[in-house]
Amino acid sequence: MKKGFSTMKNEKVSTLIKKVAVTAAVVTAGTAATTTAHADTVSTASSTSATAASQKAVNDTKQNLSKAQTQTATAASEVAKQQATTDKAKEAAASASSNLEQASAAKSTATAAVSSAASAVSTAQTTKDTATAENISKAQSEVSNAAKTVTSSSAAASSAAAATKEAQTNADSAQSSATTASNAESSAKADVASASSQLESDQNKAGVDSQTASQITDTQSQISSASSSQASLTSDKAKAEADLSDAQSKASSIDTDSANAAVSSAQSAVNSDNSAVAAASSSKTAADKAKTDAQTTLDTLKNSQGSITGGSNITLTSTEASSVKQTPSIVDNGAGSGTTFAASAADKTTTIDANNMTTAQATELSSYAAALLNKLREQAGVTVKVKVTDGAINFAKQVATNYNSDKWSGYDSGHDVSAIEKAADNYGLADTGNYYEDLESYDAAFDTTMTMYDAKKYIYDAIYEMMFDDSSSSYGHTISLLGLNANHYNASSIDYFAVSFDKYGNIHFELVNSNTTYVKDSTKFAETFDTTDKTISATGATATQIAAAQTALDNATTADNTASAAYTAAVNKLNTDTATLTAAKTNAATVTAQKTAAENTVTTLQNKLNSINNQLTTVNNTLATLNTKLATLKAKAASEQTASQELQAKIAADQSVLEQKQAVYTAAQAATVKATAALTAAKQKVATAVAAQTAAETALTTAKTKLAAAQANLAQLTNAAANLQAAQTAYQTALAQLAAANQAYTVAKSEYDSQQAVYTQAAQKLTSAQQQLQTLQLQEKALQQKLAVESAVDTAAETPTTSASHITGATNQQTAAAATSTAKNVTDKAKAISATDQQGTLVKPTTEVMKLSSAHGVTEANTKKASDTRATSAAAQTVKQAALGEVTLPQTGDNQAASREVSFFGSLLLTLASILFSLDFLRKYKHFSK
Repeated sequence: MKKGFSTMKNEKVSTLIKKVAVTAAVVTAGTAATTTAHADTVSTASSTSATAASQKAVNDTKQNLSKAQTQTATAASEVAKQQATTDKAKEAAASASSNLEQASAAKSTATAAVSSAASAVSTAQTTKDTATAENISKAQSEVSNAAKTVTSSSAAASSAAAATKEAQTNADSAQSSATTASNAESSAKADVASASSQLESDQNKAGVDSQTASQITDTQSQISSASSSQASLTSDKAKAEADLSDAQSKASSIDTDSANAAVSSAQSAVNSDNSAVAAASSSKTAADKAKTDAQTTLDTLKNSQGSITGGSNITLTSTEASSVKQTPSIVDNGAGSGTTFAASAADKTTTIDANNMTTAQATELSSYAAALLNKLREQAGVTVKVKVTDGAINFAKQVATNYNSDKWSGYDSGHDVSAIEKAADNYGLADTGNYYEDLESYDAAFDTTMTMYDAKKYIYDAIYEMMFDDSSSSYGHTISLLGLNANHYNASSIDYFAVSFDKYGNIHFELVNSNTTYVKDSTKFAETFDTTDKTISATGATATQIAAAQTALDNATTADNTASAAYTAAVNKLNTDTATLTAAKTNAATVTAQKTAAENTVTTLQNKLNSINNQLTTVNNTLATLNTKLATLKAKAASEQTASQELQAKIAADQSVLEQKQAVYTAAQAATVKATAALTAAKQKVATAVAAQTAAETALTTAKTKLAAAQANLAQLTNAAANLQAAQTAYQTALAQLAAANQAYTVAKSEYDSQQAVYTQAAQKLTSAQQQLQTLQLQEKALQQKLAVESAVDTAAETPTTSASHITGATNQQTAAAATSTAKNVTDKAKAISATDQQGTLVKPTTEVMKLSSAHGVTEANTKKASDTRATSAAAQTVKQAALGEVTLPQTGDNQAASREVSFFGSLLLTLASILFSLDFLRKYKHFSK
């Protein structure tokens, strides 16, 4: 509507501007034309009469100008006053807006606090419900058992620590023995080297062949080196055999089967616990929902103890009531008296999501519609009433869901028959068409977050439209809603009824008749479509209904508490068994890692022993070869011996000493090997003891964790009542704060609406005053221009015209220029008005054709000769031609003086006509700006 007004306004102003421009063109053209006329003598009698008339016009215009100036000053004062009032109102509105924002934030904070406190109460209540004597006793038992486990684990850890200390002491002793043996071996090795050197020296003195002696020395050196390698390898072999035996023993002693069995057992327990928790959670969720639904139902019934319609009423006239069965079109006469919409105050503050209504909300809205329809049916003499049932509510919701899935706009495409058929099939109903739905659709989707008041208004409007404005649908909706279909005359039939909304602007009225014609699968229908009457009475909920709802809520609360306690117990068991599983997995991982490491060590040591055996075989073979070689060389040396018997004896003695030293060295090597093996074994025992100690300490830590968990659980159960009381107190405090915040918000909203209304009204008044001032200023300007023209006319009338020199072409040119300037000013003002008008002022279009003639001139100079009349006609013809775009020179005749006089006064009067037209325009503009 606003868009249409805007388009009309621009077109009308454009037309006005064009007309003013034409006026200017006419004046200019007419004036220009007169400049070529010949000048002759003019009658002085007509000048005297014109002077009197023009003087009167000047005086009248001056009076009008004075009045206009007074009005302009008054309007300017009013604008200034209204501007101050508007500024003050704007400041007040801004302050109220800020207060409203603060109140809204406080309300949101308080709402969140209530939600948090309610959650805390629920948790505390669950804990209290769990805190039975049996559970507390059980928790105490768990604490006692856990404490015993900690004690035994602590003793085991202490014992393991003592064993580790003892093993370390033995290892330290073995280390000392190994060091002593190694030192003795080093000393014996040095003695062998010394004896060998002495023997070599004596042999050289005996004059043994240097080459043979060198060979003997080299061979003995090789034998010594090989013997050393043999002893080292023998020691390494003994150590490797001891290490391998110990590693094999350790690998065999690590029991991964038991650790894995413990994990498997713990995992089975956790799996069982998870199933129990899932089942308990499902039961708790269902119980929570049942409790919430029961509470909502009770609240809805309590809120509807008055009339469910809240005062809404739709009626038929008496004529319609008596004739609608036979003549449905009778409803075109409109609704009967008393038809009105109303709702309770509570409905205005109750917000719902119409696209996701709870069962209680859907029941209330469907009962509201049912009350309106049943009254209409009663008026029409229809005995079959609509009844709200859970089956109908679920069916209506399913239809709306299917519309949403199809993104269906009923406004554009009518019923979504496929969506209706799918829903019907789900409930065992006939699914070959739309047998159930009356649909009201809007041209755009509405916000489904609305108040209960809004939802009822949508339903009311929909019923009203389908009842009294349904001729385009051949009254199909009217017939359906009134139950006028043939099957409804069966008194035993029932219309199961519900209302639903979707998110594409559609309101669904679903009526499922009990006639078996509409039931495709009776078994499926019976299983899925609950036909229990849930209709809230038109007169509101009864005490019996409220008592029944309270009982249902009490039962649901008890069931919810039981489910919550079972859920908490299941979660606690899951937590305990999960901790056991975690410990078992940790232990299994540790044992497996130890087993793997031990087996890897066995493999490594076996490979090492094999390598040592191979090396030892090689060394033994080398020693045998070298000993044979040495014997051969000694025999050769003996034959070459030239030394004395004493030196030979000395050499023999040296040889004996060397052999003794060699024997001592060999024994020392064996002792070192033995000590080293003992040290390795001692270190392995330390490692085993440390592993045992670590496992014991891990078991102790696990036992302490279980003890802490058991103690915490016992504390929660023991203090459950006090914790619940504290949570309930905090919840009540939060509720009180929320109530205060809601009240503050309501006050702030009311103040904001009030201040905003004041500001809007002040701004409108200011705009009106500014437009009025602008109009008066334009009018004053026009009067000033008019006065200037009339003064010029008066001056010209007073000037004698007996000589042609008094009216010259130059004078006419000046007058033409003044007229053109005046016309241009009027055009510019009209354009300015157009610009102003585009900001919101509607200008009334004018369909008048401006009529310019010489009548004004005739009035002021009615004493002219008959020839003047002819000249006037010629001037009028010139004006007409100018207006039509045909500017030509006037035809001059015998009486050229009369033509010149008329041309002069005509130009002035045409200018005056344009100004008078402008004043007429301003008068009309002022009227439509109000």
